[in-house]
Amino acid sequence: MSTAMYSTLLGVLAGGLIGLLVFQFRTIVGRLNRLADQLQGLDDKFMAHLTDLRKEVHDGFRDHGERLARIKVKLDHDPPAEAT
Repeated sequence: MSTAMYSTLLGVLAGGLIGLLVFQFRTIVGRLNRLADQLQGLDDKFMAHLTDLRKEVHDGFRDHGERLARIKVKLDHDPPAEAT
């Protein structure tokens, strides 16, 4: 076989390999972009749930504090003199 045939065969194989690598790279980048978009959506959902949880906890503590204040008022009609 002549040098031209070897060069042509090598060029075709190298071109095919480079094309395959470029295709795989673009596929991986596309999948990573989709994953990043999904994670961003998940992060937004997580932050919304965290905000709701903080509100519920805050409201619960506020309600508990109000109940304690009412109990204190009922129990503390005449505070001792040293408390003033």
